[in-house]
Amino acid sequence: MKKTFCLVDCDNFYVSCERLFNPSLEGKPVVVLSNNDGCIVSRSNEAKLLGIPMGAPFFRWKEFFKQQGVVALSSNYALYGDISGRLMQLLEESAPCVEIYSIDEAWIDLSAHPSPESFARELREKIRRWTGIPVTLGIAPTKTLAKVASKIAKKTTALKGMNLLFGEEEIDQALRTLEVDELWGIGARLAAKLKERGISKAIDLKNADPFKIRRLFSVMLERTVWELRAISCFGLEENVSPPKQILSSQTFGQTLFSLDELRAATAHFVKEAARKLRQFGLAAHQMSVFLRHGPFPGYIESASFRFMEPIGDVIGLLEKADSLLQALYKPQRAYTKSGVILFDLLPQSCHQASFWPPEEEKERKYATLSHLLEELPKQKGKLTLRVGTELLGENWRLRFQRKTPSYTSRWEEIPAVKA
Repeated sequence: MKKTFCLVDCDNFYVSCERLFNPSLEGKPVVVLSNNDGCIVSRSNEAKLLGIPMGAPFFRWKEFFKQQGVVALSSNYALYGDISGRLMQLLEESAPCVEIYSIDEAWIDLSAHPSPESFARELREKIRRWTGIPVTLGIAPTKTLAKVASKIAKKTTALKGMNLLFGEEEIDQALRTLEVDELWGIGARLAAKLKERGISKAIDLKNADPFKIRRLFSVMLERTVWELRAISCFGLEENVSPPKQILSSQTFGQTLFSLDELRAATAHFVKEAARKLRQFGLAAHQMSVFLRHGPFPGYIESASFRFMEPIGDVIGLLEKADSLLQALYKPQRAYTKSGVILFDLLPQSCHQASFWPPEEEKERKYATLSHLLEELPKQKGKLTLRVGTELLGENWRLRFQRKTPSYTSRWEEIPAVKA
């Protein structure tokens, strides 16, 4: 069966989510900022036309934004996550095989569909009508070429948000317009090495000897060559693989000096890491806590601990993380970031028991409390139930000075409509 992949890629996703509940932003240059309002992570088409680069530091562009009437907003992750969830659910209900690739991208396998083009057009309209989010569709015989098709569709207004790439002549013409670092999976370092060998355009990589590419670089890059030749090497990954390690970390909203404030931040990170453990049914054999101090990029110090038996409950993790943090802390230091890493992860139901097993009653209570810490805030709000250590300080939290309301995830912030 001839393969047909469709990439569904949301247009300027964060900006599009903001415009859903504030139509006055339509037609205006809009940017969304990263954590602590640091860098630009999403731009409207109008902002792109002004030459505003992705990743640019906000403070350097403030005056330019005032002059040009650019609207700058803080990231509203609760809103973006909720809209993404609705869109992905719609895709899974509409297509038989879906791979969610990121918060704003997903693959669909249309190989068995009798009319992929008509299905894709209807799907695009359905997404716009049901979620309000504009998307671009790239359709091709491989995932890599579908990415290429989508990239070209975003640049070409005449294609009206959808591009099919199947004929060899069409594929070659498209690849001649792209630099090699614009291809899926090829970063700046790899692109530099390829250019040293005369492979600067995507078409050059397609025409390269795949076996030589494998010998000089990797089997993954060889597969990319075959994909550019319309031979599918990357199928859909419908089942999410469990993580090999879990990181929960954040740069602070302001510099911290107090141990109590660091303990509050670390408690929150442990809770988030434990939630992910439970999500995948895992337990951690090792834990590491780290602190960053000093001027950017700063100095990082860490401390680790290996549990006698894998642990998955938040209380046990909190106790050890707190002791590791206190061992690391030095008064008078200016701390700018901390985090928790859980690694050597194993399924909770499948690990070797310790010769001295823990107390069953204590284990049961910890498991119950961990469940309550996770479930009650979902039902009653984030502040319903927290670990006491979290109350020791709030200054570590991110700065969101330009954040819009959580329109879809907080009752008190749901828009009111007057008819």
